[in-house]
Amino acid sequence: MKPRQQRGLTVPMQMKFRPLVKQAWQRMAFLKNWNMQDKKAERRWYEQQLWEIIGCTSTTDMVITPRHFDDMLMHFATLADNQAEIDRMAYASERRVRWLIARCLAELTYLENREVPCEYAAATYTHMKFPLPLEECPAEHLLPVFKALDTHVRNLAAEHGITRAKLRAAVKHMAALEAAYG
Repeated sequence: MKPRQQRGLTVPMQMKFRPLVKQAWQRMAFLKNWNMQDKKAERRWYEQQLWEIIGCTSTTDMVITPRHFDDMLMHFATLADNQAEIDRMAYASERRVRWLIARCLAELTYLENREVPCEYAAATYTHMKFPLPLEECPAEHLLPVFKALDTHVRNLAAEHGITRAKLRAAVKHMAALEAAYG
């Protein structure tokens, strides 16, 4: 599966990224006794950091994958010494794959017209004979579970003559109704 790509940072990405960059700049300026108010020095420092991480000096024109974004957040969180963000980023890949698995379960629930519980994913994982329990496994072990569930969803959707876009819209609508009416 090819990672999703886009140009530049979205607004939600910027809301996570910009505060970390600011924290990192303030910490580095303090540690190196730089003038924190010097915007030109801040820009030079920022461009140098981006060059080290992603090989360019601006996020505007580059193609950003989730992995690039994770790398940028981890870099600036480390510079800022923001332990909460470092801990959060350490599990970013697993969190992302778990979200994909949850989406597949929601799609299966819609397609089969019955609740498909998390135990279904756990049974798929157990069938693959990985050594750790599902709750403790790394993203590398979760990815085959997602792929198996995704294949099952695609096959069922094809049997029902439902496109992936219509399926996702229906699942979103179902989730909105559930949120509104319990």
